[in-house]
Amino acid sequence: MACHKYPMLVTLLTVLAAGAIISIACAHFYLAGRLSLNSEATTRYSEAKDAAFEWCGTLSEENPVFQGETPAFRVKFMRGSGACSALVGLLDVAMYAMAQNRTMFIDESHSPLRGEHESWYNRYFLPVGQQSNFSGPFIDMAYERNVTKFVRGTERVTIQNETHWRVDMKRLVLRKIWHFQPWIQHEVCQHVSALGLVRPFIGMLIRRGDKLDYRAAIPMDTFVSILKSTSLHSRVKQVFIATDDCSVLESLQGLAPEFVFKSLCSIQFGKGFVIGNLKVLASKDIDLHYLKFFGELIVLAAADVFIGDHQTNVHHWVTYMRPVGTGNATTLDIRWYPYANDIV
Repeated sequence: MACHKYPMLVTLLTVLAAGAIISIACAHFYLAGRLSLNSEATTRYSEAKDAAFEWCGTLSEENPVFQGETPAFRVKFMRGSGACSALVGLLDVAMYAMAQNRTMFIDESHSPLRGEHESWYNRYFLPVGQQSNFSGPFIDMAYERNVTKFVRGTERVTIQNETHWRVDMKRLVLRKIWHFQPWIQHEVCQHVSALGLVRPFIGMLIRRGDKLDYRAAIPMDTFVSILKSTSLHSRVKQVFIATDDCSVLESLQGLAPEFVFKSLCSIQFGKGFVIGNLKVLASKDIDLHYLKFFGELIVLAAADVFIGDHQTNVHHWVTYMRPVGTGNATTLDIRWYPYANDIV
C-alpha cells in the first residue's frame, strides 16, 4: 500500500508522532527543573504531607447539598460502573446542577460498589446533594461525554476532547464537592506517607482485571519504554505503580532494575480487579480494596509526571485530582506513545 495514496493518513500519523515527541520533551524539561531544586525543596513527603499530597490536607468539612429547584437530577450509579466511572459521571451532573440551580441526589440501589454497605459513596466520602430517599419529583441525568472517533473501535473521551480551561474548571468544582470521610482519609494518608517518596517521582497506572475481557493488555516492555523515555535517562529513580494486579511489579523490576518501584500492594495484593467480585467480598476486604485504591489516586495526583491510560476512567479522575493549573506536559497517555522506543 503506497503512502502517497493516503496523504491524510500519513499526515495523521505524523501529527501523532510529533505530539508524542513534544509531550515527552516537555516532560523531560519539567523533570529536569525538578531535579535542579536544592535539597531543601526535595524533602521527604512524610515531612511535608499536606503540601505534597493535596488530598491528605485539610479540606472543607461539608459538601453542598444542592438544594435547588425541582425536578431534581437523579444520578444513578449503574450495575457495570466502576468507582471512577461513577465519580466522573457525578462530577458532570453536579456541574450541570450547579449551573441550572437544581436539586441533585445519588441513587446507588443497583450499584455493586457498595458491597454489603448501605451506601458506597457516603461510607467513603462526605455526602453530596440530597439523600437517596429524596421523594420529590426528579428526572434521570445521563452523563454524556463528547466522543471523537479516530480509528474504528477506538475512542478518546473526556479529557482529550476538553480544553485545558475546561479541565481546570472541573478541578475547581471537584475540590468544592468531593471530600473523603475523615476516617478513610486518615488511614489512607498514613499509608501514603509511609511510602517515603521523594520528589521528583513518576506515577504510572497499570490496569488489568476485567479490562482484559475486551481489551488486550499493554506489554510490560511498552511501560518500561515510555518510563525510560520520560525519566531523563533514569535520573528520576522512584516510580509509583498503581495497579489492580500486583504481579506486574516483579515483571517491571526485572525489566528495569535501575528504577525503584513503589506501590501500596502491601495493603492488599490484588490479582486483577473484577467489579462483579465486590458483591461476594466481606466488608473488611472491601474496605482494604478502597484503602489501597484511594491511596493510589492520591499519589498519582501528586506525581511530577503521571503516565496513565485513557481507556480507563481512573486516568480521567486522576487528571481532575491533579493540582489546578497542572499542564498537559505532566500527564502522558500510554496508548498514544508507540514511538517511545525512538526517543532518546
